[in-house]
Amino acid sequence: MFDSLFAKLMKPRTTISSELGAFHYGLAAFEGMLVIRAQDPGGSQRIGIFRAGEHIARLKKSAEVIGAGLSISPETVLRNIKKEIMLRRPGSYYVRPMLFKSGDYIRLLHRHAPDSFIVLSKPFNFRIFLMKTRLPISLMLFQGLHSPFQGEFASAKISGRYLVNALAKKRAYDLGYNDAVLCDEEGFITESTSANVFVVQKGVVFTPTTRAIIKGITRSIVMDILREIGVTVTEKDISRQEILEEGSVFITGTASGIVACRKLEGRIIPAHPLVREIQERYARMVTDQRPDAQGCWSYV
Repeated sequence: MFDSLFAKLMKPRTTISSELGAFHYGLAAFEGMLVIRAQDPGGSQRIGIFRAGEHIARLKKSAEVIGAGLSISPETVLRNIKKEIMLRRPGSYYVRPMLFKSGDYIRLLHRHAPDSFIVLSKPFNFRIFLMKTRLPISLMLFQGLHSPFQGEFASAKISGRYLVNALAKKRAYDLGYNDAVLCDEEGFITESTSANVFVVQKGVVFTPTTRAIIKGITRSIVMDILREIGVTVTEKDISRQEILEEGSVFITGTASGIVACRKLEGRIIPAHPLVREIQERYARMVTDQRPDAQGCWSYV
């Protein structure tokens, strides 16, 4: 469901097609954020934005890659997200703030193309979300295309970056898989279509380096959890052959949570108790049940 700001923007249809060059050239940066009815430090139910500061910092950094959002402060972004939430019924939401260039589509990116900011949101059933994360998924290895982005462009959450991901997702669905794992031009694993990838082999957890992936906020949380429980986490280039070797695989993301893989390229993946422990700790964190979780929230 589009928010009220976006609805207002969409009313003049003859204008929208001529002014939103972002739709034509992928000049938009965005985030996906969880807004959850959570307990505040006093035990009362409040609506909290999970890891708002980290998401907004990444949004600004992504926007700067495409030359957008330079005149919009993090405080302005957070204030507008809160306004959107307050316009709705009290509850949980998946919120997507976007910064984009709104110049004439005829000109690729002219010097004075203005910045625009909108907030999209839709209701989010958090209990169903946690239940779905317990259902393992099937993954395929996507071949034929790879993301051309590396470095700052790879880590930027910008709309133009997701073309290959979208095609990989469609291919996975067409072949009966839940999702696909992508590789870079050298054949190393990068990420799934919208989540980071972890591999568990012989008690050690591996995850791709940040050279060609989105630096996921949930990925960072999982790495912190693993270190807390004394599990070694290694960032390395993971080949297609390595991920197919005996071991477990799971993916992490804001919208997906922490989800185990049950089948990879037709091979049944054994369940690993470590994944369930990470899921439990993450669930406690996002429901604000951990004593140190209070710093994770920006309350509305």
